[in-house]
Parts: sequence; C-alpha cells; structure tokens
Amino acid sequence: MRDRLNEGREILGWFTYPEVVEELRHSFPLRHKQRLRIFFTSLSGSGKSTIANVLMTKFLELGGRPVTILGSDLVRKHLSSELGFSK
Repeated sequence: MRDRLNEGREILGWFTYPEVVEELRHSFPLRHKQRLRIFFTSLSGSGKSTIANVLMTKFLELGGRPVTILGSDLVRKHLSSELGFSK
C-alpha cells in the first residue's frame, strides 16, 4: 500500500473504500509534493543567508515547491517583537 501511494499508482477498488484511498493520498502525498524545512544555525556573518539564497534560487529553478526564507531579523521584528533581547 505504501509503495503504491509513494509511486502514485492506483489502489485497487477491492482493497479498500474510495474514501479511504482519498484520505491516504491526502495524508501521504507524493515525495515531490511533500514539504521540506531546512534550518541553518551558526554565528553571525558565517554565510547562512548566502547559502539559503543559493538554495532558494535552485529550488525555484526546479519548480514545483513554494520557497520562503525566514531570517532571524524577520523573526525578531515580526514574530517575537514583544520579547526583549538582551545578554
């Protein structure tokens, strides 16, 4: 069953109900439709943003997946602006 889902092959009608197949396809999308998260952590100025921008360009060239870069400056400014940052 898992192989058929991963490869996008048909799941035979006698095996299970169509509603179950639909839910399984929703829960286990094809590999190229799955989401991917990459986290970079390192010291300031070590090249994290440069690598992220190169990867973003490559993913956009390949197409098929939306790409978002969430940098630390954006996190500090928008997601956690009410928190204080101090030593």
